[in-house]
Formats: sequence, structure tokens, C-alpha cells
Amino acid sequence: MIEKHDHDGHRDRMRKKYMEHGAEIFERHEMLEMLLYYAVPRKDTNKLAHELINSFGSLSGVFDAPPHLLKSMGLTTNVIVLLKLIPDMMSIYLEERERDLRNKIMPDDMHEIFKCKFFGKTREMLYLVLFDSKFNEIYSGLVSKGDLRHVEIDIRNICQTALMYNARYAVLSHNHLNGSSLPSYNDIYYTAAVNEALAKIGVTLAEHYVVAGNESLSFTNAGVLFSSVKEFEESPLFEYYSEKTRDKEE
Repeated sequence: MIEKHDHDGHRDRMRKKYMEHGAEIFERHEMLEMLLYYAVPRKDTNKLAHELINSFGSLSGVFDAPPHLLKSMGLTTNVIVLLKLIPDMMSIYLEERERDLRNKIMPDDMHEIFKCKFFGKTREMLYLVLFDSKFNEIYSGLVSKGDLRHVEIDIRNICQTALMYNARYAVLSHNHLNGSSLPSYNDIYYTAAVNEALAKIGVTLAEHYVVAGNESLSFTNAGVLFSSVKEFEESPLFEYYSEKTRDKEE
């Protein structure tokens, strides 16, 4: 005979309350408590939810916490995977919802979409989006993962992908985790190198965005989308980046 625990009735009441009234009437810890039902079948998740929020400061802090810290609190793999799925799925949801609002995505419309792509990410990443001659999107994907401060721009991979999809236009975007969307020397230099390489195969680099939280910077609007490395090196901006600044970045 299966024993029915007291908290089973509590969980049923919480689910019913949520279905009837929505999230607005719940405290943050109660929302987390209900989420944990699906990874913790036989335990008081109310207490666990309180402990997690107290430890990480907020509900978002729990979702953004590194797996090793969650594990140090005694959480199982099932719980950790559930918690880490939330920001990843939210990122996909926001991106797809933003796409649904537009019939056709133009390069200068994409900064909001890229903000969604980088939602909850804890290391620098580089995305590539490709378009045909009528600006129909034909490819969108992650082309490089980095660490907390850097991400490699793989020019060969970008060009090969553009050739594979017979692209006419390309848009790049990467994120900064330091809170500033201002491009670095390396950001500008290697973007110019990508632009130069793509032009040789008949592809136009239409835009590059830097995303930092809710901020985004357009290379085009900032005047830093150079057609070649030589053009960048001959510009007044190149002199702005002193040798000391470049050494500091590296």
C-alpha cells in the first residue's frame, strides 16, 4: 500500500491555487517551492526554497547560481538541472516571442533578439546570423564560446558557415559580462578582419552588436564597423587605443 504523505495534500492545494489565481498572489519562495515539486518528490520544498533564496539573495540569484554552489548545498542532479533549465528556456522563449512580433528581421532590428539570446549566460559567447539577398534569415547559431572575459572570433568557421548557406548578409553579436557594452580593441580589430574576409566571398557584414545585460551597442551606429583591418588602423580611433590599453585587455 502506498502511503500518502501530509505534504501531498499541501502540494495539490498549492497547484489548485496557482491554476485559479496565477502567480501574482504567490511569494517568490512559494513559486520556487512549487517548481521544486518536480524534482523533489518526497521532501518539504518550502523549507528548501527559503534556504536557496536566503543563500543566493533572490529567485534570479538561485537560477544564476553555478552548479557547484548548488551542489554544495546538498542538491541532487535532478534539482540542479531543473534550476538551470529555467534561464535557458526563458532565453529561448524571449527570443522566439521577439521573432514572432516581426514578419521579417532586418539587421538593425536584432538588438532586442540578441539581448534574449544572452539572457542568463555566464560566459562570453559569439552568435552568427545569416541572411539571403532578400534579408530572409537562413541561419542562426552559436559559433564560439569563451570565458568570463573573452570569446574567440573564428574567422574561418564564420566564412565556411556563410558559404555553406550561400549567405549574402551576416550579423554578429557577442556579450560582455563586465556591464559595459563598449567594444574593446580586439572586438573592433577582429570584426574588421571578419568583414574583410566575408567580403572576399561576396558576403556583407551588416552589423555587429555587443550586449551587456539590458544594454546593446551597434557597431554601425558607433562608427566602428570597419571594412578592413587597414581601414581601422588608419582611423583616428586606432590611435585612441594605446599600447597600454591593448596590453591590459590581453
